[in-house]
Amino acid sequence: MNLSSYVSALLSWAVLVNVSFTEAAAANITAAFDIKFGSDLAGGCKYVGETSMNTLFKDSLVLADAGIKATQTYGTDPRATRLLNAFFGAGYDLTSDMLTEITNHYVTIKKWIESPTPTKDGKKPMLFCDHTWLQRQDMQSQARDKDGNLMEDDEGNALKIKDVEDYRNTQKEEQALLGGKKAFPYYSSVHKGYLYDMTHGGPTKGYCDETTEQAGTSHRLSTTTLTLCPRAFGASQNIKGRKVTYRGLHSAEISPWKRKDIVKGNIPSTAPALSNEIVPTAATLFHELFHVVLGNEITFPSQGECYGLDAMLALGFDEAKLNPETFALVAVAYDYTENTQDGIEFYPGWAVVD
Repeated sequence: MNLSSYVSALLSWAVLVNVSFTEAAAANITAAFDIKFGSDLAGGCKYVGETSMNTLFKDSLVLADAGIKATQTYGTDPRATRLLNAFFGAGYDLTSDMLTEITNHYVTIKKWIESPTPTKDGKKPMLFCDHTWLQRQDMQSQARDKDGNLMEDDEGNALKIKDVEDYRNTQKEEQALLGGKKAFPYYSSVHKGYLYDMTHGGPTKGYCDETTEQAGTSHRLSTTTLTLCPRAFGASQNIKGRKVTYRGLHSAEISPWKRKDIVKGNIPSTAPALSNEIVPTAATLFHELFHVVLGNEITFPSQGECYGLDAMLALGFDEAKLNPETFALVAVAYDYTENTQDGIEFYPGWAVVD
């Protein structure tokens, strides 16, 4: 499709998107989440602190605005056009309907940060800063009922988790979702319920002990629950001596590749990429907000979430629009473009300038 043939239509569309860019001060994490700052135990967020968490929430609002602005300037700002085509169109032009879908997701996240509402379960979501709000058990452990009470049979004997039909059936369903891997019951005293998941290295280990994991959102308990692992804050998994490392928006020092030096569209691997050394700390929280607010049904690609840059750029629109990391990196990239002296682009995912 020829961009010039419908730029005027896109401009008309952009005018219809009724979005104002709000001061980030409107964001407050405790208005959005049930979160505890008094302790690090049981997934508490004391080591992060309310001030730091609010900073990340405000940064997430700025990223939502950056994503919206990128879609609004598509067709008029070639930098936004190249970026969105690369990440959402696998290199091809986007239609106005596609742009509307992308924009609507960013707008939904922006509005929720500014004015949080209950999630789809009708409740205020919970936010933990480690997996320790969950305690791994096994099917031989004594079961607890929906009120958290230990269960017994009519003769006063302890009922095991495996003895409760609903719990057995849920375990089987979760094992199927895990591709046949054994699903263990993890108990949450906060939710008074079980979450079934694979082992993470032993009875005392949990989700955040996996070296590749930074965060996860669950809708399988009574309340939507977001876990941000210490790794998401640049902190150690060891509870002793945890220190948060904050990287602000568009703050990394980058030496981009000159566009004139790119031969036949091939960007050298030495050009800086959108990586953990460049992406701001808030990007993980921003990513998870798509799961929290929109639900997993429309934030989970058919082949699973995609994080690798090359694989992400090959997704195509129907899968990219389901991938929160695509939305996060596009917002991060355009925020750099708008706020760096030379207007650094991450196209397609690598830092370049004119």
